[in-house]
Amino acid sequence: MEQVTNEKALQYAQGKLNEALTNAIATAYADGYKAGYADGEKNKPAEVSPAIETKTNFVDLGLPSGTLWADDYEVDSEGNIVELPYIKAQEFNLPTDEQWDELKEQCLWRHKDGFYTCLGRNGNEICFKAENNVAFWTHKEKEESPYGKCIHVSSSSQVTIPYRSAKFMGEKIAIRQVSK
Repeated sequence: MEQVTNEKALQYAQGKLNEALTNAIATAYADGYKAGYADGEKNKPAEVSPAIETKTNFVDLGLPSGTLWADDYEVDSEGNIVELPYIKAQEFNLPTDEQWDELKEQCLWRHKDGFYTCLGRNGNEICFKAENNVAFWTHKEKEESPYGKCIHVSSSSQVTIPYRSAKFMGEKIAIRQVSK
C-alpha cells in the first residue's frame, strides 16, 4: 500500500514539475518573441511612399442602396495605383460584402482589353483595371483570421466578372472606396 502511495505521489510530483517547466519555458519564449518583435519594429526603416491622392470621385450607378463607387483605385501623386496592407487600408471606406454583391448583381459587366466595365442601372459606369490581376480590399467584420477579404480582378478573358478571394493581410493590394 505504501509503495502504491509513493508511486502516485512521485507521478503527481513529476506531472506538476513537467507542467511548471513547460509553462516557464513557454512564458520565457513568448517574452523573448515579444521583445524581439518590438526591437525589429523599432529598427525597421521607415516606408517611403508617394502621397496618396484624396481626390476620389464617386459615381452613382443607380444602386438600390444608394452606394456610390469610386471611379478608380486610389492612386499616389505620380498616378500609380496605391497598394496597402489591410491594416492601413482600413483607414479608407472599403466596400462590404453586401455592397460588392449589390454591384455584382445589379450592374451589367463587360470584360474587354484589360478592363471590366460595370454599367449601372442609370447608365453611368465605372471600370476596373484587370492588368496584372489586380485585387482590392473589402471590409472585414472579424479579425480572427490572418487573411483579409478582397475582390480579385482577373486579367483572364475567361473570367467574366471579378470574384471574391482572400489575401494575407500583410500583402499589399489596391484600394477601391465606396460612399453612402
